[in-house]
Amino acid sequence: MLVHKDGVKFIMIFFIITTFTFLEMPFLFYPFFFLTVWTVYFFRNPSPALPVNEKIMVSPASGKVVAIQEVMPPVDYELGDQPVTRVSIFLNIFDVHVNRSPVTGTVLKTMYHPGQFLNASLDKASEKNERNAILLQYKGKKMVVTQIAGLIARRIVCSVAKGQGLQKGDELGLIRFGSRVDIYFDGVVKPFVQVGQRVHVGETAIYEI
Repeated sequence: MLVHKDGVKFIMIFFIITTFTFLEMPFLFYPFFFLTVWTVYFFRNPSPALPVNEKIMVSPASGKVVAIQEVMPPVDYELGDQPVTRVSIFLNIFDVHVNRSPVTGTVLKTMYHPGQFLNASLDKASEKNERNAILLQYKGKKMVVTQIAGLIARRIVCSVAKGQGLQKGDELGLIRFGSRVDIYFDGVVKPFVQVGQRVHVGETAIYEI
């Protein structure tokens, strides 16, 4: 099983603690052993099975679709002054937390916004929580993928930069630990997914380009 490089240091820390408890404090061994196993599981980084159809836009995250709404996009998202569709995906602590590009395109810019750490399943988390937005251009269109910190998540890792070209399924970054990812389209659309549906990063069809 592949592990994200950002998780290696955490796995090593828990491995060392687990080894110490085994040798010196056996009564604490099993709690730290299971914590180490969970850390490896949390930072897993599986390769997605991308759809054969090149027109399919894939999910940038694994989790549960908690909202599909028409909203006014933030001005700095450069998506115009008309309502757009926003799809929100909530990631619990057992979901894959590596985020991937839903399309083949170019990073126009990234936008970091400091904020709170509210429960990421709440609607207001999209505007109130700490987040990092990635503006992508593909086939003459734009979209934004926003990584949002949650109640437990306190660290957003962005792996891309302005001007970088991406293939569908390439890594965008990682969020520790429970969190949320919002997808902003460049207009009002009818996505393929529904509220309550579970989606898989790089695999589930979100929309047709």
